[in-house]
Amino acid sequence: MPGLSVDWRIGGLPLHSPTPSGDSKIRTLSWNNHTDPASVNGWIIPDEETEDDMEFSKPVGAEQVSDRHGATERPVIQRKASSPMMPAFMTSAPGKVIVYGEHAVVYGKAAMAAAISLRSYLLVTALSKSQRTITLRFPDIGLEQSWKIDDLPWSTFSQPSKKVHYYNLVDKLDHELVEAMQPHLSIISPKASPEDRKTHQNAASAFLYLFLSLGSRKFPGCIYTLRSTIPIGAGLGSSASISVCLSSAILLQLRTLSGPHPDQPREEAELQVERINRWAFVGEMCIHGNPSGVDNTVATGGKAVVFKRGDYSKPPTVTPLRKFPELPLLLVNTRQSRSTATEVAKVAALRKAKPAITEPILEAIDKITESAYALISASEFDAKNPKSVEELGDLMKTNHGLLTALGVSHPKLERICELVGSAGVGWTKLTGAGGGGSAITLLNSNASPSTLKALEGKFAGEGFEKYETTLGGDGVGVLWPAVLHNGSDDEGGEEIDQEKFLNADGRDGVEKLVGVGVGSFEKRDGWKFWNNVGPHVNSEGKQEPISGSFPNAYKQLVEALNEPDHEPITVPNYPMTKASAYLCQYTNSNVHQECRTETERAATIGRRAKHKQNMDVLVTGAGGFIGSVLAETLLRENKASSITLADVVEPAAPASSKPTLRCIKADLTSQKACDSLLTKELTHVFLLHGIMSGAAEADLELGIKVNLDATRKILDTLRRVNLGVKVIFTSTTAVYGPPPSPGYPLTEANAPSPGSSYGAQKLISEILLNDYSRRGLLDGRIVRLPTVLVRPGKPTGAASSFASGIFREPLNGEKSVLPVSKDLSVWICSPRTVVKNLIHARDLATEAFRDGSRVVNLPGITVSIHEMLAALKATGGKAALDLIEEKRDGPTEKIVESWPAKYDTAKARRLGFVEDGTLANTLKEYIEDYGTRMR
Repeated sequence: MPGLSVDWRIGGLPLHSPTPSGDSKIRTLSWNNHTDPASVNGWIIPDEETEDDMEFSKPVGAEQVSDRHGATERPVIQRKASSPMMPAFMTSAPGKVIVYGEHAVVYGKAAMAAAISLRSYLLVTALSKSQRTITLRFPDIGLEQSWKIDDLPWSTFSQPSKKVHYYNLVDKLDHELVEAMQPHLSIISPKASPEDRKTHQNAASAFLYLFLSLGSRKFPGCIYTLRSTIPIGAGLGSSASISVCLSSAILLQLRTLSGPHPDQPREEAELQVERINRWAFVGEMCIHGNPSGVDNTVATGGKAVVFKRGDYSKPPTVTPLRKFPELPLLLVNTRQSRSTATEVAKVAALRKAKPAITEPILEAIDKITESAYALISASEFDAKNPKSVEELGDLMKTNHGLLTALGVSHPKLERICELVGSAGVGWTKLTGAGGGGSAITLLNSNASPSTLKALEGKFAGEGFEKYETTLGGDGVGVLWPAVLHNGSDDEGGEEIDQEKFLNADGRDGVEKLVGVGVGSFEKRDGWKFWNNVGPHVNSEGKQEPISGSFPNAYKQLVEALNEPDHEPITVPNYPMTKASAYLCQYTNSNVHQECRTETERAATIGRRAKHKQNMDVLVTGAGGFIGSVLAETLLRENKASSITLADVVEPAAPASSKPTLRCIKADLTSQKACDSLLTKELTHVFLLHGIMSGAAEADLELGIKVNLDATRKILDTLRRVNLGVKVIFTSTTAVYGPPPSPGYPLTEANAPSPGSSYGAQKLISEILLNDYSRRGLLDGRIVRLPTVLVRPGKPTGAASSFASGIFREPLNGEKSVLPVSKDLSVWICSPRTVVKNLIHARDLATEAFRDGSRVVNLPGITVSIHEMLAALKATGGKAALDLIEEKRDGPTEKIVESWPAKYDTAKARRLGFVEDGTLANTLKEYIEDYGTRMR
């Protein structure tokens, strides 16, 4: 129907689709963390299956519906919400050059590599659900290949012994997985030359290995289109740049990356960068077999790094240079083919034949790198000062002379040096292995445009290819959605689609269309970066904090690792700390979500290694019934090296109290109390505090203060001082509103709609902890408790308190008020079962929550008030039943009626939580534990 359209807006960006009515409308789709990922086409949802069913029905209670004019409309069609398309988005990563230290680095010396503004760009476009294919397009090298998703070797990659998750560390390729991909790689570019075909297959293998490792059979079809302004095969890190683009894109689709955004905490950004970097390293292994890890580190973090590898059986030392300035650079490609292996062999032969001459040259190159590092790191270094730039340039020029002395230059490289020297525009050296390849020139402040133009003409006349770039720029970046302000009249900017991206003409065309903005193009606001926040590793391969001091935590770790009962540790061939390797092998836990930085990682692992079975536990709200039972259980376990019980009134010490137990009076609505209690030594925190349902409904401000504000203070303090600590949060089924129909069994997938302030406050806290866990700031377990039956002691402020009162008071010879209808049903669980499940939540591995949600509805049983009264009579006789006084209370009944009474707890069972017994068994346990005063 021509001329009829809907203007859909995704994040304020217009998309058009036809409407049957012909009128033009504006609608908004909001992309946020509350969107159900399974309903968004384009998100990769591992191990999940979605359906797209429609249900056709007439309006309830009527055959037809009439509008205000009396016209009859067709019956309402109820259908599952359609799946909005994920917006197209882009990732980008830079290439790199070796600034100082080539060849010397082979012999254990230092080298410095820096990012350049030549970059790779990846556009990800989601397909409709019916299009079950993935396509990799890389027109710059002539590659285009599609695969049917269902035909890929998922059965091999998903085997329990093979399956990895986004948080796992992969330090080597699995031979069986590589073999499983071969039939899908062998079909690529059959008519290309052997050399081009190998290049295509290498790129495709990196893509498929990442795609199959991180995804599942159920994720949607997409087109992944790559464009690169980095010369391929010129030693400029093009493959690492591409691997970083692929890694970051797939991780973004998995929703395992947050940001980048301006207010993102540094420690969180570090986790994001590390995650991207490690999976990019996997891509590099697919392409190169045994890469150093340096290229992908530079492409991820940007700026520059100093790396050194004295022992090839150990990972290299990698130190990011966060102060590395952005400097104007000419990169000139000689177009002279060269072999890295050949040039390395030349130096090896010279070193063997004339060690007395060669060794001093290698030492001198090492001193140059160290001098450059010291210069850039000095507080007085100023990139705008011509003198500072000149010092760097002189070091480059000297470095080139030493490389020439080693015999790795080439006449074409020397010609470039000559032309630059004659023009007087800067300092030149070869970069990489030499023997051809590329040269880099650090431009001085006197390099005029006219001189550079004339020099460019000379380069072109001699067959050289010149790139005007920037040294030391940004690392991996994200453009979400793929929209930029390119002078287009389109409202909100110009959408970057497949056609525009593919038709961009050459390097300048790509940069003009989607470039991050360097050189002659201004930086663009749409692109966001995690700016060079990689780990700082010292010369011993150990992580140091930014201040450079050696952490005591690492000393603890080393001591722990030397204990005789620990298994030997194999450190992967990757620039990482021993702590990371230990965590992966010993705890098999989520590296990225458990630790803030490598320093914090060392502290966390050191403590856990030192105390294999012990833990430091805090229980808030410990003065309550469940808190006291939990404390008794923790003491009986004898696993905790320290247990702290805290409440607004000092909790009573359990009968089995030990010296490791502390009982503290603390008002957790106070930040001072939080700072005192929430220390970095804690390994587990049980959050049981709260103002119960009835009291929270009666006093809104108090409920907000305790249930919401105090919980947020605790969570924010923990993520600041003890990143990754396990937090077991007791929530409630009161987060749900009434079920869709009586007896409808709810699951975690049902949308909460609380009918009380208590439920609303708990739900907000759930969302916050779930998001902090998604970000890797905390390791939450959110357990929704049924009504706990039977609680001893006095009635509480909970609306459900009457349920325990039905048994507790009559079995003690006291009257009890029944404030609700006998026809009401409730979801209950015994105290013993609840505490067992709290302990189980504590012990669950992080990877158990593979669906992305930390929420679990704990098992229970559904009983009616009639059944409860019958059980009371069976236990205490008619005398006990006669002590029940029926006195309906409207507010209480309204709250309790809003709570569903039936749940499908399949998720809890899958995770190993304990099922509850019968009501009769619950009463039996209560009498065994607390007795009665019946006469």
